[in-house]
Amino acid sequence: MTARSWLRGRRAGLPPATRSRVRVERDVPVKMPDGISLLTDRWYSTSEGSDPIVLIRSPYGRQMVASDARLLAERGFTVIVQSCRGTFGSGGEFVPMFGEVEDTRATWEWMDAQPWAHDDVYLWGASYLGLTTWAASRAAPRPVPAMFVGVTSTDFRRSIFYPNGRFGLGTALFWRFVFHTQEQPSLKRLAAFARLIPTFRRATRAGVAEGADRRALSISDAPYQSWLDHGPTDPWWDPASLDDQLTMGPPILTFAGWHDLFIDAQIAEYEQIQAAGRSVRLIVGPWSHMSMGAHPVMIRESIDFFTTAPRPTGARIWFGGAQEFRELPSFPPATERCDWTLDGGGGLTLGAGSRSRGSRSFVTTAGNPAPALGGTTLFPPDMGSKNQKKRERRPDVLSYTSAELTDPVTIAGRPSVRLSIEGDAGPWFVRLCDVSPSGKSVNICDGVTGASPVREVEIDMSPAAHVFLPGHRLRLQVSADASPSYAAAPAGSRRTVVDEPERRSVLTLPTIAKPHS
Repeated sequence: MTARSWLRGRRAGLPPATRSRVRVERDVPVKMPDGISLLTDRWYSTSEGSDPIVLIRSPYGRQMVASDARLLAERGFTVIVQSCRGTFGSGGEFVPMFGEVEDTRATWEWMDAQPWAHDDVYLWGASYLGLTTWAASRAAPRPVPAMFVGVTSTDFRRSIFYPNGRFGLGTALFWRFVFHTQEQPSLKRLAAFARLIPTFRRATRAGVAEGADRRALSISDAPYQSWLDHGPTDPWWDPASLDDQLTMGPPILTFAGWHDLFIDAQIAEYEQIQAAGRSVRLIVGPWSHMSMGAHPVMIRESIDFFTTAPRPTGARIWFGGAQEFRELPSFPPATERCDWTLDGGGGLTLGAGSRSRGSRSFVTTAGNPAPALGGTTLFPPDMGSKNQKKRERRPDVLSYTSAELTDPVTIAGRPSVRLSIEGDAGPWFVRLCDVSPSGKSVNICDGVTGASPVREVEIDMSPAAHVFLPGHRLRLQVSADASPSYAAAPAGSRRTVVDEPERRSVLTLPTIAKPHS
């Protein structure tokens, strides 16, 4: 044990180390069937006998998870950390999402042939490492005792590249920036990151996905072009999906954040896992994809999950507004569906609402789509909860606001919006906000569509757990754009949200304690 690992373990609230001395064997070449080798590190204790194994495979370099590997090894595991092909010294070409099952299967055969082999191999990973964890689940030659996946999905197409059929421009482009710079020397990488935000803003200002790689990265990037060329229904994506693993396999801990880019798909996958009868534990916190506060919780909870018998189940859920974690048997809990009606005067009323007050319209702005300003994206400046003042001032963002609440409104689950519309066809973006007594509006969850019909559109929003406190107000934003998170709607298109007696627009909230009308 090192002083640094002792301090990290203490700050994370980890159980005491059971192995006092840990060593690492670095850069071990593991040969794949096509002849290339993947570089692999082995973290292990010097105690007698073999420890169960934790397998971690990453395209971001083995050093990125070195501290986690040490913490796991100090608590009784041999940890295998492997660089995916084409990254950090591993041979071959890295093709995101493809080929991970085959490479993991060969790695498993290599592990089983080693003198330190063990029957029990645990699977661990977050983000892309979570995808390789799902790949390892498919590749496993025998039952796995447990697995941990964090802020990830079995299918990147539907979760981050084409959520509800709309291209996730900001996430796709920033992810490619990461890969183009991550193996550069530190100073050069820092300089590139310092230039990133203004360059990225210029490259995506108009919200146009075509050519954004050349504008931001100064090259035509092959993976980015592939994602753009192959739309959300293209069978090209099918071999990269691992969703067959949701209904089978070992006990699983799934770890998520309300403002993480994977949250929508991850909760849907959790529900599938649970419906299949698998043992599953869910943890959702107030995090975005790169929240520093999430990591100590992630490592503590995964070690606890691996070392506890029987494996814990249930759901530990962060409720915003109340600012607390709550332990639930599962998520979402039992709720009532409460309708809030949008009216043409900009109001949001519980129930059927008052008489209609006319329609409201906006026109999408050429070359200047409405900004994302928060939400579930990989682009750092737009991650998470933000003050919505700048968005809500724009003429191409309609806001519908409730009266001040006299009782708390607690939601848990997936809100939805039904818009009665007219005008040009195209995509939509909606956002639920909490408005404090001071007037500050912050985003809670979003909903997005691809191309939509011109009379009525149903939009499922990302799931949420939030308490709107007395004195606060609910607000729903309606727009076409959230740039650069999503590719922009056609410029100059006219959109109308209709408010007529027989055509009302409705926000439906999954509510635990039904408020008074």
